Amino acid sequence: MQPSAPIERDIVLIGGGHAHVAVLKMFGMKPEPGVRITLIARDIMTPYSGMLPGLLRDVYSHDECHIDLGKLTRWSGAQLIRAAASGLDPIAQEVLFEDRPPLAYDFVSFDIGSTPPKANIAGAAEFGLPIKPLDSFLSRLAELEVTLESGASLAVIGGGAGGVETALAMRRRFQKQGVDLRVTLVCKGNRVLPGHSAAVAKRMERALSDADVAVTLGSDAIAVTGEAVQLQDGRQVPADVTILATGAAAPDWPAQSGLRTDDGGFITINQFLHSPSHPE
Repeated sequence: MQPSAPIERDIVLIGGGHAHVAVLKMFGMKPEPGVRITLIARDIMTPYSGMLPGLLRDVYSHDECHIDLGKLTRWSGAQLIRAAASGLDPIAQEVLFEDRPPLAYDFVSFDIGSTPPKANIAGAAEFGLPIKPLDSFLSRLAELEVTLESGASLAVIGGGAGGVETALAMRRRFQKQGVDLRVTLVCKGNRVLPGHSAAVAKRMERALSDADVAVTLGSDAIAVTGEAVQLQDGRQVPADVTILATGAAAPDWPAQSGLRTDDGGFITINQFLHSPSHPE
């Protein structure tokens, strides 16, 4: 049996997103002698985002659209630390945690996704249901499936792709269970999918209409209660449940760690996907 090569480089992957899944797969297929890879991930199961609308629609099971990071790291020969990174010391080259000692690295990679934005909507923290983190949303959704009956109303705030997909998925999911749920998509813009072409938006508006999903346009949500969403122009949208699909925000700690970030707090990168302030 050949002795293992001494560790010369420690590569730390923070987050179990799609890019790091691909890195682990490639490393398992072609290991690099002297390189140790460590994955830091809070959750052992990572969702494949392209299948999430199908999961919400109840087309796929949880296991069908999640990747088991434990199995993947074992197969690839990488180490797995089940924890959430809370900071980075780029001078000492250490990943920081709240509940464990720092972890040294030679190179570090980020695939940490986003967090729900701090919505400037009164009552959102108490009455709103954020689409992220997904596991929390799915747990709450399971509770709603027991309590919601035909005639109940559900609003989805957010006219982007996530909001549109969620509204359609909720309508179809409850239909399959025999519950005629009144679903309304709340968009602050004058059309759905503002980041896409007008033709794509038009097709999606037809799909929403065909699915019997109501759409309100041209006014932002300013308040949420347990019964309705209040719009800026005075209109009210009935809502026994309000789902927040209002985009994405960056975690706080990358900027607080001294990494160069953009105005939204997301880590900036150059053409080589390196941090301009800390290339390692």
